[in-house]
Amino acid sequence: MWIALTSGALLALLLLAGGTIVAQSPDPNDDEHFVYLPLVAREYDPTWTWREGITVTLTPSPGTGNILMAIDRQGQVHVLWHPTFSSPKFVYHTYLSPSGWTSPTVVAPSLGTSEVLFPPVVAPDGVLHLLWRNRKTYNDPYRMLYAAFSGGKWTSEEEVF
Repeated sequence: MWIALTSGALLALLLLAGGTIVAQSPDPNDDEHFVYLPLVAREYDPTWTWREGITVTLTPSPGTGNILMAIDRQGQVHVLWHPTFSSPKFVYHTYLSPSGWTSPTVVAPSLGTSEVLFPPVVAPDGVLHLLWRNRKTYNDPYRMLYAAFSGGKWTSEEEVF
């Protein structure tokens, strides 16, 4: 997996080169940053420079599940995923701190199977807000759960639908 942070000027290159934008977020100076997969080019114009690729190993493995990303107001990259082949089926979270990737943590120990569908929203105050899908058993209807990440920890889950 490659993660690249780019400036807004590079957006046209990403779209023209076929890159997929996964997450977008302004930093405290309102400069736009993007996280995207896949990395489709190492160089386009000699005046632009690329950062080195950052590799992160996700444990447990997401398998074929969604891997979603967001950038908070401090410029930290957050990665969220759910495993498709292993149990328990929680939503996991890690982020790139100044000292490196944090250990993956469970967003909430929800009963049943949880699946992250959309990247979290970063509020102006820097709090990450996340909705995810969950069902307690195979026969139960899906429900939507919510939690927020601030100060290095997640709030308790809340059922919203």
